Amino acid sequence: MTPKEPKPVAMPTRQKTTTPPPDVQTKEPTAEFTPGVPRHVPYTPKLAPVNKSRLTFLRTVYYTSPDTDATSLESRYFRQIESNEQPYQRGRLIVGEEWMALDPGWITGEVSLLVIKNEEGQFTQSIPTDEMKKEAESKVIEMGVESESKVIPFGKICAGEDLPVAPIDLATLRIRSRSGKTRYRVSIYPA
Repeated sequence: MTPKEPKPVAMPTRQKTTTPPPDVQTKEPTAEFTPGVPRHVPYTPKLAPVNKSRLTFLRTVYYTSPDTDATSLESRYFRQIESNEQPYQRGRLIVGEEWMALDPGWITGEVSLLVIKNEEGQFTQSIPTDEMKKEAESKVIEMGVESESKVIPFGKICAGEDLPVAPIDLATLRIRSRSGKTRYRVSIYPA
Protein backbone atom coordinates (compact mmCIF):
# COMPACT_ATOMS: atom_id res chain seq x y z
CA MET A 1 0.00 0.00 0.00
CA THR A 2 1.41 3.30 -0.97
CA PRO A 3 0.53 6.53 0.77
CA LYS A 4 -1.59 8.90 -1.28
CA GLU A 5 -0.13 12.21 -2.08
CA PRO A 6 -2.29 15.21 -1.17
CA LYS A 7 -3.76 17.16 -4.04
CA PRO A 8 -2.52 20.70 -4.37
CA VAL A 9 -4.98 23.28 -2.99
CA ALA A 10 -5.42 26.63 -4.65
CA MET A 11 -4.61 29.39 -2.18
CA PRO A 12 -6.68 32.57 -2.39
CA THR A 13 -4.76 35.57 -3.58
CA ARG A 14 -4.98 38.91 -1.86
CA GLN A 15 -6.71 41.53 -3.85
CA LYS A 16 -5.94 45.16 -3.37
CA THR A 17 -9.05 46.97 -2.19
CA THR A 18 -9.89 50.48 -1.16
CA THR A 19 -11.95 49.41 1.87
CA PRO A 20 -11.18 51.03 5.22
CA PRO A 21 -9.27 49.09 7.85
CA PRO A 22 -11.29 46.35 9.59
CA ASP A 23 -11.57 48.31 12.84
CA VAL A 24 -13.54 51.16 11.22
CA GLN A 25 -17.26 50.74 10.57
CA THR A 26 -18.76 51.88 7.31
CA LYS A 27 -22.47 50.96 7.68
CA GLU A 28 -25.30 53.30 8.52
CA PRO A 29 -25.58 54.24 12.23
CA THR A 30 -27.45 51.65 14.28
CA ALA A 31 -27.24 50.38 17.83
CA GLU A 32 -24.23 48.24 16.76
CA PHE A 33 -22.49 50.40 14.14
CA THR A 34 -21.47 54.02 13.97
CA PRO A 35 -19.52 55.21 10.88
CA GLY A 36 -15.93 56.12 11.51
CA VAL A 37 -15.89 54.82 15.09
CA PRO A 38 -13.65 51.87 15.98
CA ARG A 39 -15.62 48.69 16.75
CA HIS A 40 -14.34 48.43 20.30
CA VAL A 41 -16.03 51.75 21.23
CA PRO A 42 -19.62 51.03 22.37
CA TYR A 43 -22.40 52.92 20.67
CA THR A 44 -24.19 55.31 22.99
CA PRO A 45 -27.40 56.68 21.52
CA LYS A 46 -28.11 60.32 22.17
CA LEU A 47 -31.15 60.62 24.40
CA ALA A 48 -33.59 63.44 24.04
CA PRO A 49 -33.27 66.01 26.81
CA VAL A 50 -35.74 65.66 29.65
CA ASN A 51 -38.31 68.40 29.22
CA LYS A 52 -40.66 67.37 32.01
CA SER A 53 -40.25 66.07 35.51
CA ARG A 54 -41.19 62.46 36.13
CA LEU A 55 -42.21 60.55 39.24
CA THR A 56 -41.17 56.87 39.32
CA PHE A 57 -42.65 54.52 41.92
CA LEU A 58 -41.27 51.05 42.71
CA ARG A 59 -42.59 48.87 45.51
CA THR A 60 -42.82 45.13 46.18
CA VAL A 61 -44.95 43.63 48.94
CA TYR A 62 -44.31 40.03 50.03
CA TYR A 63 -46.56 37.89 52.20
CA THR A 64 -45.37 34.57 53.64
CA SER A 65 -47.27 32.09 55.78
CA PRO A 66 -46.37 28.61 57.05
CA ASP A 67 -49.67 27.28 55.66
CA THR A 68 -49.62 28.74 52.14
CA ASP A 69 -47.25 29.68 49.38
CA ALA A 70 -45.61 33.07 49.48
CA THR A 71 -47.30 35.78 47.45
CA SER A 72 -46.07 39.11 46.21
CA LEU A 73 -47.42 42.25 44.63
CA GLU A 74 -45.21 44.47 42.52
CA SER A 75 -46.13 48.05 41.81
CA ARG A 76 -44.09 49.91 39.22
CA TYR A 77 -45.21 52.98 37.41
CA PHE A 78 -44.15 56.43 36.40
CA ARG A 79 -46.08 59.54 35.62
CA GLN A 80 -45.13 62.75 33.89
CA ILE A 81 -45.36 65.80 36.10
CA GLU A 82 -46.39 69.09 34.55
CA SER A 83 -44.58 71.17 37.16
CA ASN A 84 -40.81 71.46 37.38
CA GLU A 85 -41.12 72.47 41.03
CA GLN A 86 -38.87 70.78 43.56
CA PRO A 87 -40.55 68.24 45.87
CA TYR A 88 -41.16 69.34 49.44
CA GLN A 89 -39.28 67.05 51.83
CA ARG A 90 -38.93 67.56 55.56
CA GLY A 91 -37.67 65.29 58.29
CA ARG A 92 -37.40 65.47 62.07
CA LEU A 93 -41.03 66.50 62.37
CA ILE A 94 -43.12 65.63 65.42
CA VAL A 95 -46.84 64.95 65.70
CA GLY A 96 -48.80 64.75 68.96
CA GLU A 97 -52.06 63.12 69.93
CA GLU A 98 -54.23 65.93 68.52
CA TRP A 99 -55.23 65.97 64.84
CA MET A 100 -53.09 68.44 62.89
CA ALA A 101 -52.87 69.59 59.27
CA LEU A 102 -49.82 68.78 57.16
CA ASP A 103 -47.51 71.62 56.21
CA PRO A 104 -47.35 71.49 52.38
CA GLY A 105 -44.42 73.91 52.19
CA TRP A 106 -44.36 75.68 48.84
CA ILE A 107 -46.50 73.04 47.09
CA THR A 108 -49.89 74.47 46.18
CA GLY A 109 -52.79 72.96 44.29
CA GLU A 110 -52.85 69.36 43.16
CA VAL A 111 -50.28 66.90 44.49
CA SER A 112 -48.88 63.94 42.56
CA LEU A 113 -47.84 61.88 45.59
CA LEU A 114 -47.58 62.30 49.36
CA VAL A 115 -45.43 59.94 51.45
CA ILE A 116 -45.42 60.02 55.25
CA LYS A 117 -42.79 57.88 56.99
CA ASN A 118 -42.94 57.02 60.68
CA GLU A 119 -39.36 57.50 61.93
CA GLU A 120 -39.84 55.66 65.23
CA GLY A 121 -38.23 52.28 65.87
CA GLN A 122 -34.84 53.14 64.38
CA PHE A 123 -32.28 52.38 67.05
CA THR A 124 -28.95 53.44 65.59
CA GLN A 125 -27.06 54.36 68.76
CA SER A 126 -27.85 51.43 71.05
CA ILE A 127 -29.21 47.92 71.25
CA PRO A 128 -32.88 48.39 72.20
CA THR A 129 -34.33 46.80 75.30
CA ASP A 130 -37.71 45.07 75.19
CA GLU A 131 -39.23 48.14 76.83
CA MET A 132 -37.79 50.42 74.12
CA LYS A 133 -39.13 48.13 71.37
CA LYS A 134 -42.59 48.06 72.98
CA GLU A 135 -42.65 51.86 73.26
CA ALA A 136 -41.61 52.23 69.60
CA GLU A 137 -44.36 49.82 68.51
CA SER A 138 -46.93 52.02 70.26
CA LYS A 139 -45.87 55.04 68.16
CA VAL A 140 -48.47 54.68 65.41
CA ILE A 141 -49.45 57.63 63.22
CA GLU A 142 -53.05 57.84 62.07
CA MET A 143 -54.05 59.64 58.89
CA GLY A 144 -57.50 61.07 58.27
CA VAL A 145 -59.58 63.49 56.22
CA GLU A 146 -61.37 66.45 57.74
CA SER A 147 -64.97 66.81 56.65
CA GLU A 148 -67.46 69.19 58.27
CA SER A 149 -65.14 69.85 61.25
CA LYS A 150 -64.84 66.09 61.92
CA VAL A 151 -61.78 63.95 61.10
CA ILE A 152 -62.44 60.54 59.54
CA PRO A 153 -59.40 58.23 59.95
CA PHE A 154 -58.50 56.09 56.93
CA GLY A 155 -54.97 54.79 57.49
CA LYS A 156 -52.24 54.03 59.99
CA ILE A 157 -48.45 54.16 59.75
CA CYS A 158 -46.64 51.82 62.14
CA ALA A 159 -43.10 52.45 63.42
CA GLY A 160 -40.55 52.28 60.61
CA GLU A 161 -43.21 52.13 57.90
CA ASP A 162 -44.49 54.64 55.36
CA LEU A 163 -47.76 55.36 53.59
CA PRO A 164 -47.87 56.73 50.04
CA VAL A 165 -51.12 58.37 48.91
CA ALA A 166 -52.21 60.54 46.02
CA PRO A 167 -54.56 62.96 47.82
CA ILE A 168 -57.31 64.80 46.04
CA ASP A 169 -57.17 67.73 48.45
CA LEU A 170 -54.03 68.06 50.57
CA ALA A 171 -55.65 70.77 52.71
CA THR A 172 -58.14 68.28 54.20
CA LEU A 173 -55.55 65.69 55.32
CA ARG A 174 -54.83 65.38 59.04
CA ILE A 175 -52.42 63.27 61.07
CA ARG A 176 -51.99 62.40 64.75
CA SER A 177 -50.10 60.02 67.02
CA ARG A 178 -51.93 57.31 68.92
CA SER A 179 -49.48 57.53 71.82
CA GLY A 180 -47.49 60.59 72.89
CA LYS A 181 -45.25 62.34 70.39
CA THR A 182 -44.05 60.55 67.24
CA ARG A 183 -41.26 61.51 64.85
CA TYR A 184 -42.06 61.46 61.14
CA ARG A 185 -40.84 62.57 57.72
CA VAL A 186 -42.96 63.95 54.88
CA SER A 187 -42.34 64.09 51.13
CA ILE A 188 -44.77 65.90 48.84
CA TYR A 189 -44.31 65.68 45.05
CA PRO A 190 -45.98 68.27 42.81
CA ALA A 191 -48.41 67.32 40.05
